[in-house]
Amino acid sequence: WKHEHRDSEIIKEKERYFHTVLNNAVNGTIIINENGSIEIFNKKAQDIFGFKEDEVFGKNVTMLIEGFKSKHQDEFLKNLVETRNSKIVSFKSEMEGLRKDGSSFPLSFGVSEIKLKERAVFMCIVADLTEQKEASIALYDLEEKLHWSFNQAPIAISIINPDLTFSKINQSFQDLFGYSETELQSLTFKAITHPDDIGKSTEFIKKIRELNGEGLILEKRYLKKNG
Repeated sequence: WKHEHRDSEIIKEKERYFHTVLNNAVNGTIIINENGSIEIFNKKAQDIFGFKEDEVFGKNVTMLIEGFKSKHQDEFLKNLVETRNSKIVSFKSEMEGLRKDGSSFPLSFGVSEIKLKERAVFMCIVADLTEQKEASIALYDLEEKLHWSFNQAPIAISIINPDLTFSKINQSFQDLFGYSETELQSLTFKAITHPDDIGKSTEFIKKIRELNGEGLILEKRYLKKNG
């Protein structure tokens, strides 16, 4: 009896340890059985979806995914159990999550199988991608604004590579020198510099590299396409 009691205490201690680790995980973690019923719903998952663990325990995990109604659950679970790599649930998929308040959000949903002694369960790792998506949109908008400002600037602007070939050239620069962007990208910066000013231009570029980001101004002569 003492041996059984000790084993029971060891099992309980391991369970407490397991739950503590899950509840302190940085990612949302959901443990479901082969029927899709939620058995464990860690603290981060509760924060993401707005549900408490006792509110989702025993319910189907599809309640957390936008667009899944009861008629789609069988298909979801079939893919989960039999294929594990469908478009619905792959090792890591993006889908629309559904919060308790009814709002939806971009969700990263990863699944891996855990084989226990008498059955298999699935560990679902979830993450709210809202901030990541918003940051991507903001970055895209900024890039579009910078691209527009560069191309529409009333002054000639060019960006050159370390080997002094042209990387980007705005429209004003093309108009000033009479070259198309494609033509300029086949040339080096020296090719449009007056021969008498190549020496000081080379020294100027050397100084810019030494300053590592600080700006300098140089007056020099250039050559247009028409000579």
